[in-house]
Amino acid sequence: MKNKIFLKMNYITFVVLMVLLCSLQIVSAGSAGAWTMKASMSSPRSWFQTEVIDGKIYVIGGQNSTGYLSSVEVYDPVSNIWTTKAPMSTPRAVFQMDAVNGKLYAIGGMGYSGILSSVEEYDPVTDTWTEKESMSSPRIYFQTKVVNGKIYAIGGVNRNFLSSVEEYDPVSDTWTTKDSMSVTRASSQAEAVNGKIYILGGNGSSGDLSSVEEYDPICDAWTVKAAMSDKRHDIKTQVTNGKIYAIGGYNYDNYLSSVEEYDPVTDTWTSKAPMTALRAYFQTEVLDGKIYTIGGYTGDYLNTTEEYDPISDTWISKAAMSDARYGFKTEVVNGKIYAIGGQNSTNNLSSIEEYDSSAIR
Repeated sequence: MKNKIFLKMNYITFVVLMVLLCSLQIVSAGSAGAWTMKASMSSPRSWFQTEVIDGKIYVIGGQNSTGYLSSVEVYDPVSNIWTTKAPMSTPRAVFQMDAVNGKLYAIGGMGYSGILSSVEEYDPVTDTWTEKESMSSPRIYFQTKVVNGKIYAIGGVNRNFLSSVEEYDPVSDTWTTKDSMSVTRASSQAEAVNGKIYILGGNGSSGDLSSVEEYDPICDAWTVKAAMSDKRHDIKTQVTNGKIYAIGGYNYDNYLSSVEEYDPVTDTWTSKAPMTALRAYFQTEVLDGKIYTIGGYTGDYLNTTEEYDPISDTWISKAAMSDARYGFKTEVVNGKIYAIGGQNSTNNLSSIEEYDSSAIR
C-alpha cells in the first residue's frame, strides 16, 4: 500500500513538474525578442528613406526642425558606426528611393521649391550623386516598385490626386508615360508579385479607398481586382508565401487593427486575426516567415511591437522599443531589425534600435 501511495505521489509530482516546465517554455517563447539601443545618427530626421547595400544601411534626406535635409549617413551594424556620405543636391522629404544595379535613385518628394519631380542617382562605390531625367509630374505620397530593372512611379499628389504612372529606365535615363490607374490614389501601398504590381487602398478624389489594381508591365495595362473589406490609407503591406497582407491604417477618422490576406492567384481576400493595437504610420518587416508591426501613431505615439504568424493566424506582443516613433524607417540586416529615426511627441529622433528575435527579455 505504501509503495502504491509512493508511486502515485511520484506520478503527480512528475505531472506537476512537466506542466510547470511547459509553462516556462511558453512564457520564454512569448517573451523572446529584445530591442537594444545602438549608436545614434549625427542628424535627427523623419520622413526620410533608407536602403541596404552590402550589409550597410543608407539613410538619406528627410526633415527635422532645421528644415528639409540633403544629408546622407551610412550605418554599419557590425561595427556600430555611422559614416557621413556625400549629400544630395536637392534637400527632400516624403520621397521614394529604389535600388537598381547597385545604385540608389531618389525620386520626387517635397523640398524648399515645393513638390519635386527631380531624380538623383547615388553611386556607393564613388560616393557621388548625379542628377537624372525628371519625372513629367511632380509627386509626393506616391509609390514606386522595381520590375525587370525599371522603376515605376505610381499615383500620388501634386496640386491634385494622380492616377498617372511613369516608368524610369536607368540605362537610358528616360521616363515613359504608362497606362493610368482607373482611380486617383495617394498614400496607398504597392507590392510586386510574379512580375506584376499590385496597388492597394489609399485615398483619392473620391475619398478613402478599398480598391485594388494589378499592373502588367509587359501589356502596359491595369486590371481592377477584388477590393479589400476595409477602406484604408497609410496602411502597410508585406508579401510572404506569395500572399499580400494588408495591415492596419486609417480611414475616415478611425485607426485600424484589421488584417486582410490577398491571394493573387484566386483574386480573393480573407480576413485574418487583427493586431492587438490600432496603428497607422507604422513599419513592418518579415523575419523568418513572420510579420512584425512596429511603432506608429493612433493619437498617441507607439513603441510597441507585434509578431504575426501567417500559419497559425495569431499575433503575439513582443518587446517594446525604448523610443515611441512614427515617420521612421526599418530595415533587416543579418536577421535583425533596425528601427531608425522618426519623431515622437516632442522631438525628431536620431536614435536607432536593433531587434533580435532570439534574445530573451
